[in-house]
Amino acid sequence: MLTTALAMSAPFLVAARVDSPTAVIIDGAQRFQTVNGVGVNINSLSWRGGEARAAIDRLADEMGVRLWRVVFDMEDWEATNDNNDPMMADQTYYTALYSNAKFQNLWGTLHHLNQRGVTSGISISFMGRVPPWMGGSVITPANEDEWVEMMATFVAYARGVERVQFEMLDPLNEPDWDGLEGPKVGAVQYTRLLHKLATRLDAARYGDVRFLGPNTADLSAGVSDYIPSLMSDTVVMSRIDHFGLHSYGASTGGADAMIKSSPYPGRNFWMTEFSLPADVPNLLAGNASALLMWDGYDSVYNHAILGGHGDQPPNDAGNGPAPLSYDDRTGTYAARPEFYQFAALFRYVPPGSQRVQSISANPNLSVTAFVHPAQGSLTLIGRNSSPSPIAIAASLEALRAPTVMHVYTSSAIELARRDDVAVREERLEFTVPGGSYFAVTGTP
Repeated sequence: MLTTALAMSAPFLVAARVDSPTAVIIDGAQRFQTVNGVGVNINSLSWRGGEARAAIDRLADEMGVRLWRVVFDMEDWEATNDNNDPMMADQTYYTALYSNAKFQNLWGTLHHLNQRGVTSGISISFMGRVPPWMGGSVITPANEDEWVEMMATFVAYARGVERVQFEMLDPLNEPDWDGLEGPKVGAVQYTRLLHKLATRLDAARYGDVRFLGPNTADLSAGVSDYIPSLMSDTVVMSRIDHFGLHSYGASTGGADAMIKSSPYPGRNFWMTEFSLPADVPNLLAGNASALLMWDGYDSVYNHAILGGHGDQPPNDAGNGPAPLSYDDRTGTYAARPEFYQFAALFRYVPPGSQRVQSISANPNLSVTAFVHPAQGSLTLIGRNSSPSPIAIAASLEALRAPTVMHVYTSSAIELARRDDVAVREERLEFTVPGGSYFAVTGTP
């Protein structure tokens, strides 16, 4: 059984006066990126007739997930060519493919998200190799149009038959890597493939489908090679609102500065894969506009089986565990401590929040601050990395401060609401336990 993550705890002493609190300055005059949302990657093959429904609901309701990178694994579903003309799809052939049992997992996952009211925050990510005849670990130039046909027929079936709503397509995962995470496709070919796909989707009247990429495994390759190549093609750039990058080292690789100095300074970037709650402050400080952690729950990926990682969940974990563990004997999910850590960092930062300057005088205390222009809310999220409690005295400058703020802190078993604290003379004082993640939020 899944248990409720957010609970009222025993009274928590938040002293109005402390002897030597850590000074934190929140300066609303210094503003940075607007956040499009926070989210997770989820493996659609875990749907299994609705088994993953409870996990998805818990990620949304308790951890605060707003963005969903829904993975379909692998990209080899067209096992034999439908015909010899990539410009004339065999509809009977593709209808049989997209109605098979494997795709029912994807449709079930997407329908459930749509039924929850989630439409604009969904990207579909295809992982793993393409069919051997198309190149397997690569996409041979002679078969590029066949790959485009495969992708275009998928979109047409998803929208026209299943009637699922999604905003973005991530058609090639980690194209710079090993040919297992996705086919190896260089920056120039990657751009050419997206150009062809954009043209094909436009002709089919699916011009509203956006691209999310390049999602390279090597962050520097994405920033230095793939994104500049994408920027060289106006057709492709007309379909890209956000660049996608992966980081398992708490770095954004200079992506923000590169984009701002480019011909497209208004675009932003998302970190579509990272794993550790501790990396969140650095990724946000690097001006990432969205964070999607890998992986939402334990699951089995086919491309990881090919990579020799076995067939038991989880076989493709990042550098930290998924927030939800999976018991394959019972088909149920349970929260790990990371679930409550991510909940503290994710739940109270809604889309549209804007990061403002925050300065902490204690190296063991990270604090990231947001205001929401429309809601008027102020939210502080952070981490106490020391084993001892830290008293905090936050000065609020150039802000319309709330009169009362709510405090939440993580433990191994819950995200607990503590005693509310008052804001007096633009000053806020509270204490966070050792080793905890926290959120402090309020609306004027």
